[in-house]
Amino acid sequence: MLDGIDSGDLPIMTPGALPFILKQVPDFHADETKIAEANAFIETANLLPLYEILSDLEYFLEEKHETGEDAFITGFAYKAKGHRRESITTWVERLLKQVEEGHTPFKNASALENVYTRVGRVHKGLQQPNKKELLDAYNNPVVLKKILTQLMKALNDKKTLRL
Repeated sequence: MLDGIDSGDLPIMTPGALPFILKQVPDFHADETKIAEANAFIETANLLPLYEILSDLEYFLEEKHETGEDAFITGFAYKAKGHRRESITTWVERLLKQVEEGHTPFKNASALENVYTRVGRVHKGLQQPNKKELLDAYNNPVVLKKILTQLMKALNDKKTLRL
């Protein structure tokens, strides 16, 4: 459905279609105001709220598949003390180098969230991108490289980081 919105094609939607779609995933919670804003595109042609709620749904569904260490390609999960003994900075550098070479070390967007969670444990005040930004970064190598570069810049501003 998001691909259709991205290409400019809208599925035939009525005010009751979105709640019906969201009820198909009982674990996903969206409040009535968000649903009403997303349905407003029928009258206003503003697709942003619809796109945001469907992006959140897509991220939610994708996150159900793999989480934690399984969300990384083999060899790119963080190895704590006793294994590789690398710092968080070194780990993020490895991930960034892989992205710069044109490969992704992530199996899904939850791996990106995992990176920010780990970095946030040792780098207080780090602003984590929202779910939509993480999903967009996962799907777009240019954006992925950009957010990892920004993360490296933030890490380099702080000295020795270890988890």
